[in-house]
Amino acid sequence: MNKNDEDNMSNTNEDLLTINVHIIKTLEVKSTKEVRRMILFDGYVDCPNFRGKILPGGVDTQTEYPNKNLYLSARYILEGRDFSGRNCRLFIENNGTINSKKNSSNNVPNNNRDNTIKDQNNIKDQNIVEIQNITKNENIEENIEENIVPTIITDSEELKFLEEEKLVSHIEGTKDGVIIHILKKEN
Repeated sequence: MNKNDEDNMSNTNEDLLTINVHIIKTLEVKSTKEVRRMILFDGYVDCPNFRGKILPGGVDTQTEYPNKNLYLSARYILEGRDFSGRNCRLFIENNGTINSKKNSSNNVPNNNRDNTIKDQNNIKDQNIVEIQNITKNENIEENIEENIVPTIITDSEELKFLEEEKLVSHIEGTKDGVIIHILKKEN
């Protein structure tokens, strides 16, 4: 890839990566002060820059406080081929917050409830609130404000520009998970 190709690719408003996430399982612990959850996932990527899959071990670790933002930190490795056809891997870490614009009183831990540990095989369970809203195909622009920043490292020479670029992630809900859109951050 020459410098002009790289500049053209990183200056578009199109997705640099589009990651289709399928939620496998959610584990959750609720206390009277907060909720902690780990969302295990797999998925795939099929976009112009990269085609491949999420390797086993993808996890989104979330912390939710009463009437406050949902803090998330997702880590996963993609394996596949870059746009030149070479095999490669990308490590992605997404960190940020999702702030519900709706009154989400049912996601506040109940002070009268005993501490619980739940192994949730069904993501539609009532205890999953913010991520559930996303996966039910609600309009994310109307219901939440997001501030999610990805960090990427790769062994692909063609995709090295992703390591230096200022990036932002946007989430789009699907029936079985989410789509993560990674774009160049606008100035």
